[in-house]
Amino acid sequence: MPAERLRRWAREGYLDAGKASDGTLRFSFPDVILLRAAEALREAGVSALRIRRTLRSLAAQLPEGRPLSAVHIVSRGDEVLVRDRD
Repeated sequence: MPAERLRRWAREGYLDAGKASDGTLRFSFPDVILLRAAEALREAGVSALRIRRTLRSLAAQLPEGRPLSAVHIVSRGDEVLVRDRD
């Protein structure tokens, strides 16, 4: 995934990335899970814009403090599906 996309997603709040003393981003395990899901969507042909819109919509719907990595995100054809354990 391009570094600029990682920085943008961190700025937009999709990732809980911290910064090291040298300024590089440090990602948590939930961040890596979310990034893998987003990359799988991209590989399935989902556009970057649609992925961002999906993440934005999910972030607005999830309870406060619940990370995006808490749901399972997949694509089926041109649909993006989200499964929650609840």
